[in-house]
Amino acid sequence: MRRNVQVPKKIDPQTLGKLLLKLVIDPESGCWLIPGRDDVYRGVVFWPRGPALLAHRYLYEAFVGPIPMGLVLDHLCGRRGCVNPLHLEPVTLIVNIQRGRAGRKNAMKTHCLRGHPLSGNNLYLIYSSNGRPERRCRTCRSLASKLYYQSRKRLRETQTGRKLIGGIDNYEPRHRPEPAPQPAVNP
Repeated sequence: MRRNVQVPKKIDPQTLGKLLLKLVIDPESGCWLIPGRDDVYRGVVFWPRGPALLAHRYLYEAFVGPIPMGLVLDHLCGRRGCVNPLHLEPVTLIVNIQRGRAGRKNAMKTHCLRGHPLSGNNLYLIYSSNGRPERRCRTCRSLASKLYYQSRKRLRETQTGRKLIGGIDNYEPRHRPEPAPQPAVNP
């Protein structure tokens, strides 16, 4: 799926009128809501004639203008189901994520899941495949590396039958054959 493709090139007045008739305005927040059409992941979806459209993008383009390429619409009110163009702002995807709940939650973390501080020498950054930096705990990474090394060491021991001492193979077989019993000789 291509992002930021301008789906509704021209606004159909009949479709716009039908969409506006379905709106319910929340008196406390001023949010425009369309009951029963909320998609948990994408917002309000509707099908005028043809492909599915996102209502907040459609109304923004109808009342404000086209969404600049490379930008997404951020819901300033925090409600994904709101389609009020005054509650929408075009921003980059990274800014939208940082403003969202997940971005705030991760930015506010001071300790990793195991309780180590995410600061000072214990913190390091890696860059994910999409180019975004991620904070990691150095202590947890060190423990994970040790556990991985130990598991690989045990696996090698079971496969080769040799015990590894200090990373060097000990060539003594794991199970020595017992010497055959000697018959007793009477003089």
